[in-house]
Amino acid sequence: MVVGLVFALLFPLPLIAEHHIERPPIKLLEAAYVPTERSIYDTIVGRPMESQVTHAQWLRRSVVWFEAKNMGVDPQLAVDIAWCESRWREYALGTAAVVGVDKGDLQVNSYYHDDPMRDMGLNPNTPSDLLFYGLTLLKNDGTRHWSASEFCWSKLQALDK
Repeated sequence: MVVGLVFALLFPLPLIAEHHIERPPIKLLEAAYVPTERSIYDTIVGRPMESQVTHAQWLRRSVVWFEAKNMGVDPQLAVDIAWCESRWREYALGTAAVVGVDKGDLQVNSYYHDDPMRDMGLNPNTPSDLLFYGLTLLKNDGTRHWSASEFCWSKLQALDK
């Protein structure tokens, strides 16, 4: 006990409050990571984005945007679908599917797509592989895999124009 007290006096640990990291204002994140206007999403959901989207989600949105752009997929469409499917959460799990589980940003269904993903050498439980596979589906098959959420992302697409 004495050794612990001496150690604590010689090497005091900083208080957690001293290490609080201020999160950047949403305007800074928009300028740095988000190429489109926030007002599009405000119109659909009816309240300001800051009240419902975390900074981690904003950063994930930028990942979806740039990965889609790099793969030759319409990045705004990919971002809109990811918003409607998972609210830009890469670890989102949708259990309302009739069979399997929907996983990742684009809610790739495990029942239908786990085996094809493995055949491509992808891990169906990794967010980056799920995003890559989902964007591949979007590029090759169009939006037919996301027809259930079309009522949401089609509104966003209409506002983008």
